[in-house]
Amino acid sequence: MTVGPIVDPIIRIEAAHAGYGELEILHGVSLDLPRATLTTIIGANGAGKSTLLRLIFGTLRPRSGRVFYDGADVSDQPP
Repeated sequence: MTVGPIVDPIIRIEAAHAGYGELEILHGVSLDLPRATLTTIIGANGAGKSTLLRLIFGTLRPRSGRVFYDGADVSDQPP
């Protein structure tokens, strides 16, 4: 468990909204993933786990918000 802000995250998501068609799945998600750690995403069916991963991988674009990889904004970059 990480306590406090992560100084230099490898992945940062800021206030991301994303979904499919008219359906919004992620509502303002913010997340910092630290370097050199194993992070898991758990939750019930339909909670947005796959949508979050698609957002991180770049196969789904955020409707608003931003995704950073190693400090660079990759929100509009191809996978």
